[in-house]
Amino acid sequence: MTPNQRRALLVAIGLIIMAVSYFRSGKPDEVVFLYFGAIAAILGAVLWVFENLLWQLPFLYNWGLSVPNVRGTWTGEGVEEVRGGVTEHLEARSITIRQTYSLIHVAISWKSGAVSRLYEFAPFRASGKATKNLTFNAMYSYTPKSKQQLIRQVNASIEIAERARRPRNLAINYATIDGTRSGRINCRLT
Repeated sequence: MTPNQRRALLVAIGLIIMAVSYFRSGKPDEVVFLYFGAIAAILGAVLWVFENLLWQLPFLYNWGLSVPNVRGTWTGEGVEEVRGGVTEHLEARSITIRQTYSLIHVAISWKSGAVSRLYEFAPFRASGKATKNLTFNAMYSYTPKSKQQLIRQVNASIEIAERARRPRNLAINYATIDGTRSGRINCRLT
């Protein structure tokens, strides 16, 4: 759930509560209006706790909330294909993934000293009985060592070959929207 969707949900819940109050008594209930801010704050806090903490609980994973936790530091290597048929070997010094229930941020430090970042809303979806797949459009930034940052729009996916709450291996697949680059990075949790 995006931050704007959460805000809309809180407003909708508040309006529903006020409408029910109005229809029950035939006039606006001042108490509901006065406490709407407190109700919204409490609901906002509950949603924040879920978004950042509760979704990771092991019993929830088995109870139907099957979002794998890919947070942490990873190592990885792979290949990138550049338009024109040039293939480059990729070797990451470290891959740091920060994750909430609906957001993901991937920061890759390359052995060359360059840094890449992917950041976007990222809903997981099951892609089969034994696998998981996370597909998203992201803003991608690449900062070569001692050069200016390049920003591109990419389609990316995180492919998890095992159906586990805390996978040990995954692959990051990506392709720039303009079709100039695509690649795959195979990652291992450190």
